[in-house]
Amino acid sequence: MSYQRNRCKGLDAIRAHYSAIAAQQLVFDTANLVVDVQQSYGGCMVIFVSGQFMLNGNSDKRMLFGETFTLAQEQGQWYIRDDIFKVFMA
Repeated sequence: MSYQRNRCKGLDAIRAHYSAIAAQQLVFDTANLVVDVQQSYGGCMVIFVSGQFMLNGNSDKRMLFGETFTLAQEQGQWYIRDDIFKVFMA
């Protein structure tokens, strides 16, 4: 896994990284989300989401993000495949 050019390898390292992020409170501005969906090969859907979020409730410092992922179906169940989440730092 990579996050802002930092790489984590192995289950324990990835869990530790997500735990550190989860300790912070993220608030998404859902009123201004942009979502684009495109049908893809094999009944999959490619989804792009962009918007803003605040970290620890600091409304003066909004951060922009973009996320692209594929929703795929296998045996009647949907799952996320190929997820990319990017924060754009000013």
